[in-house]
Amino acid sequence: MPGMGEPPLGTSLQVAGGGHQQDRRVVTVLFADMVSSTELAERLDPEHMRGILESLFDALATELHRFGATIDKYAGDAVMAAFGAPVAHEDDVARALECAMAMQDAVSKMNELAGGRERPRVGIRIGISTGPVVAGPLESQVQRAYTVVGDTVNVAQRLQALAQSGEIIVEAMTYRLGYLRFAFESLGQVRVKGRSAPLLSYRLVGFRTQAEGGTGSPTQLGTELVGREIELAAVREAVANVANGSGHVVFVIGEAGVGKSRLIAEARRAEAQRPMLLREGRATSSGRITSYGPFIEILRQDAGINDRDTEAESWQKLESRVRQLFPDEAEDLLPPLGTLAGYAGRVAMDESIRYVDANAMRPRLFAATRAYLLRLTAELPTALVFEDWHWADTSSSELLAHILPLVESAPLLVAVTGRDEPDSPVARLLELVRRDYRERLVEVPLEPLDEDDSARMAASLFGTTELGSDLRALVLRKTDGNPLFIEELVRMLIDVHAVEREESGRKWRATKQLDQVAIPDTLRGLIRARIDRLEDDEREVLKVASVIGRTFGDGLLRALLPDRIATDRALGNLYTAGFIRERRRVPELEHAFKHALVHDAAYEGILLQQRRELHHQVATTVERHYADRLDDFFSVLAFQFANAGDWVKAREYLIKAGDQAVRIAADAEALALYDEAFAAHERAFGERWEPAERGVLERKIGEALLRRGVHSEARDHLERSLNYLGHPFPSTVSSVRLAVLGHVLRQAGHRLTPIFFRAKPAAHVEEVIRTTETMSWIEFFADPERFVLTALRALNYSEEAGYVFGTAYGSTGIGFVCSALPQHRLAAWYFRRALAIAERSGHPLAIGLAHTGLGFHAQHALGDHGAAGASYEKATSAYRQSGDLWRWSPPASLWSQLLRYLGETERAVRMAEEIVRAGEEGSDAVMRMTGLLRLGCALMQAGDLDRAESALRATIELGERIPDYQHLVCADGFLGAVLLDRARINEATTLLEEAAALVARHRVRTFYATQPRISLAEAYLSAAEAGDVAAMSMARSAVKGCISQGRIDIEARPPAFRVKGTLSWLSGRKDEARLAWDRSLAWAHDTGGRYDEGLTLLEIGHRTGDHEAIERARTVFGEIGARARLQQALALV
Repeated sequence: MPGMGEPPLGTSLQVAGGGHQQDRRVVTVLFADMVSSTELAERLDPEHMRGILESLFDALATELHRFGATIDKYAGDAVMAAFGAPVAHEDDVARALECAMAMQDAVSKMNELAGGRERPRVGIRIGISTGPVVAGPLESQVQRAYTVVGDTVNVAQRLQALAQSGEIIVEAMTYRLGYLRFAFESLGQVRVKGRSAPLLSYRLVGFRTQAEGGTGSPTQLGTELVGREIELAAVREAVANVANGSGHVVFVIGEAGVGKSRLIAEARRAEAQRPMLLREGRATSSGRITSYGPFIEILRQDAGINDRDTEAESWQKLESRVRQLFPDEAEDLLPPLGTLAGYAGRVAMDESIRYVDANAMRPRLFAATRAYLLRLTAELPTALVFEDWHWADTSSSELLAHILPLVESAPLLVAVTGRDEPDSPVARLLELVRRDYRERLVEVPLEPLDEDDSARMAASLFGTTELGSDLRALVLRKTDGNPLFIEELVRMLIDVHAVEREESGRKWRATKQLDQVAIPDTLRGLIRARIDRLEDDEREVLKVASVIGRTFGDGLLRALLPDRIATDRALGNLYTAGFIRERRRVPELEHAFKHALVHDAAYEGILLQQRRELHHQVATTVERHYADRLDDFFSVLAFQFANAGDWVKAREYLIKAGDQAVRIAADAEALALYDEAFAAHERAFGERWEPAERGVLERKIGEALLRRGVHSEARDHLERSLNYLGHPFPSTVSSVRLAVLGHVLRQAGHRLTPIFFRAKPAAHVEEVIRTTETMSWIEFFADPERFVLTALRALNYSEEAGYVFGTAYGSTGIGFVCSALPQHRLAAWYFRRALAIAERSGHPLAIGLAHTGLGFHAQHALGDHGAAGASYEKATSAYRQSGDLWRWSPPASLWSQLLRYLGETERAVRMAEEIVRAGEEGSDAVMRMTGLLRLGCALMQAGDLDRAESALRATIELGERIPDYQHLVCADGFLGAVLLDRARINEATTLLEEAAALVARHRVRTFYATQPRISLAEAYLSAAEAGDVAAMSMARSAVKGCISQGRIDIEARPPAFRVKGTLSWLSGRKDEARLAWDRSLAWAHDTGGRYDEGLTLLEIGHRTGDHEAIERARTVFGEIGARARLQQALALV
C-alpha cells in the first residue's frame, strides 16, 4: 500500500527536489480522504483492506495525473495534491475542481465494478482551498521531497473533514475563481477546527449550464453579464472576422466602473475555442512616467519572459523567440526588440549597434515592433488587447498608431478599452481610426445600465432572480446604473447585514439595519466606507499596497508589512471581499487592485505624513531587494522618493529614468522626466546648479526636442546648455556674423600655424562639441549663417581637443558651407580631409558623413556623377552596416535625386520608395519627407502626375510641420512644375512666389533652391506668352536668379539656360535663344542630365519646328521612361 511520500507506480507527481528552489506562490490544494476507513478496517481482513486502498489510490492518482496535479503526500487513507506547483497554469483552479469531480466519478465506477463481488462500497470526501503557500524541496535525513506549506493546506484539510461522503467543499477564493464555469451551493459561514474565525464555504455541485442563473451565495463576487448583449455580440463578431482573416480595431469606451474590461473578458471566454493568439498590455495610472509599458508586456508575454528570470535567462528567451519568428533577420531585429523589452544594457554590448544613438534607434524600434507583430499574425490570427488606454504614455500611443495599418492587410484585432475624455490618448487614437480606418472600426460605447438591467445585476450578485421592492428602489436610486457601483453597494449591504433572504429563498429584502446605515452617494465614497469596515490587518495591507501602486508583488508587499500582520489571512479576506485580485502567479505572485477607484480610495485614506513614510519605505526596500537590476526600477524609485519628499534622491532617479527613456527612443517620457527633475532640484537645492551639470541636462532636453521635431524649443535649450558650459551662442545677426569672422580667423590659424592651437581644449570640450553638433542639424535647415558658425565652432573645438569624430564632422560641415558660397576647391579640400580622418578612425558614422559630402560635391559642384554615385553607395553602405537608417536616408535621398537626373527613372523611384517605406516602418517624419520628395520628383519625370502631386503635397505638409525649409521649398518647386504641366498657371505661380519668399527669408542657397527658381521662371514665361505684359519683367528677374543658382549647383545650368533661351525667343532675340539652348544642351551632355536634355530639345522643336530636335527628344524620353513627355514629343511629330 502506498505510504506517506510514496505515490503509486506510474504517477509523475512526486517531484525530485533537485530542479526546484523554494518560492512563494498561489496554488490550489486538494485533500481527499476515504470515508469511514477506520470502521471498514475493523471489519475487513488486512489484505482485503489493502486491496481496496490500492484500487482507490490507483483510481485517484490516475485522475490527478490527468489534470496535471502534483501529489504532495499520502497519509494513511488520504491524499494531498497541489495544482500550480511546481508548474503553474492559468486554469489551475478549474483543473482542481474538474479533477475533484472526476475523482468522485472514478470512485463511483470502482464501486459499480465491484458490485458483483463481496467488496464494500467506498466513498471519499474532498476539500479544496486556493491561496499563498511556500513551495519547494523539504529536506530531512531520510529524504528530500517537493512539498507545499502554508495555511492554504490547513484550510483544504479542514474543509475535507467538513464534507460528507461524495461531497466537494471549497472556500471563498476557489469559489470566486471558479464560479463562471462551475455551480456551487453556499454553506455560509462555518466553523472549522483550529480557526477562531468562521470560514465562508461552498459545496461544488457541478458544471454551470448556460441556462443557470446565479445560485451562489450572497457574497458571490461575480455575476452574469447583464445588459450588454448587443455590445458583446459586436465584439464577438469582430473576433470572428479576425479569425477569418479580416483585421479590426475595437474600441470599448465608457466611464469608470461600466464594465469595459469585463466585456473584453467575456468576449475572450465566449470565443476561446477559436485558434487565436492573445497578447495583452495595460496602461497604468500609478503616477510613474513609463515608456512603451503595454508593448513591453506584450513582447515579454510572447517570449515567455517572467520577472523571476535573470537578465541572461530573459535575453535567451527573447532571442530564441525572435530567431524562431525571423530565422534570417534575427541579427537585425534583436537589438531594437531587446531595447524595447528593457535590455538596453545588454544590447549596447552588441557590436552591430555600437554607433546607433537615440536618433537612429527610434525608427529601428518602431520598424522592428511592426515586423514582429506582423509575423505573429502569420502564425495565427492575433488579438492585441490594450486596457486603460486613457492612461497611455505618449510613446506607446505613437507606437500603437504606427502599427494600426496592419489591420488592413493582416488578421489582427486591436482592442482598446478606456475613457473617451477630451484630448486623451483614447480620444486622439479614436479620431485617427475614424479618419483612416473607418471600415475596420467597431465602436462599443458602454452606457450605464437601465433600471431593469440594474436590478437584474443586483439580483444576480445576490444569487437570486429578483429583488424586493425596497431593495430594488435603493439600488436604482444610489447607483445610476453603474455596474461597479451596484457591486460595491451589494457588498456593503451584506457586510453590514442590511439585507436578508426571504423565507421563500427567491428574494432578498432590506432589514431594519438598513435604516441605520449611512450609504454614501458616490462610488468612491461607498468604496471608502467599505474599506473603513475592514479589520485592522486588512486595512494595513490595503494601505501599504496602495502606496506600492495599482499592482504589487507579493514579495515586496510582505517585505514592507510588520511581522504582527497576519498577511495570508488578510490577503485572503481582501480577495474574498473583492478589493484585490490576482494579476498573475507565474513565476511569482502579483496582486492588483480590482479597480483604480479601489486603489485611489485606499490611498486617499492614508494620512499625509504616513504616506511619505510609506513611500520612503517602499523606495528603500526596492533599492535593497532589487539592487542587482535597479535599472528596471528607476521610474518607480523616482516616483516613490518624490512622494516621500526626498527630493535629492527623486532628482537622481528622475534623471536616470530620463536617460533610460532616451535609450529606448521614448523622448516624450524623457522630456517629462527631465522636467520633473528640474522641479525636484528646485525643491532640494533652490536655484543653485553646478553649471556643467545644468548644461548637460539642457543639452539632453534639446536633443530630445529635436528628435520630437520641436526645433525652436530645442534650439533654446541647446543655447542655454552652451551658456552654462561657458560658451554662449550669439543671439543677434550681427553678433553671429562677428563670431563667424572670429572662427574663420581661428580656423585659418589652425591651417597656417597649427602648433599654436594644439593642446588647448576648452572646458567641458566634448560636451560643448556635442551640443554644437546637435545645433548644426537645426541650423542647416533653418539658418545658413548660424549653421556656418556651428560648423566652424565644432571644427575648431574638435581640432584643439584632438577629438577625431568632431574634426571629421566639422570638416564635412565646412565643406558644405564652402559649396554654398561657392568655393568649390576649398570645399573639396575639407571633404577629402574629413574622409581621411574618418577612415583613420574607423568610425562608420564619420565615414558615411564624409562620403555623403564628397558625393554632394561631385554631383552639384563638379558634375562628376560617376564619382557622386560611388560616394553615395559607400555612404549608404557605411550607415547600413552601423544600423543607422536615420543617417542612411540623406545619402540615399541624394542618390535617388542623382539617378533621376541621369534618367534612371525607375531606379530613382525604387530608391525613393525604399526611403518612404523605411520612414513609415520606423515612424520617422524626416525620413518620410525626404523619401516623398524624391518619389514625387521621380514620378513627375515618369509622367505619373497624380501620384507625383500627392507625394509632393505630403512632403510640403511634413516640411511645414517639422519645419524643414530646404525640403519644403524644393517640394514647392517640383509641385509648381506639376501644376504648370497641368496648365494650372495661376495656382502654380502663387505657390512658387511663396516658395521664393521662403528662399529669401531663410537664405536657402543650396541645390534645394534650384527647382523653385526654375519653375517660377517657367510660370512667368507661360503667363507672358499668354499676354501678361507685367509677367515678362518678372520673368527676366527670375531667369537671372536661375543663372546665379547655376554657380552654386551645376545641375541648375541646363534648365537655367533653357529658360534663358525661352525668354530670349519670346523677346524676339532668336539668335540669342539658340545660343542659350545650345549651352543648355552642352551642360546637359557634360553632366549627364538626360531629362533636361530632352526638355531643351522639346523646347527647341516646339519653338522652331526643328523635327530633328523633336525626334531626338522623343528618343531621350523613350529611353528614360518619361511617358508624358514622350507623348508631347509624339504630338509635335
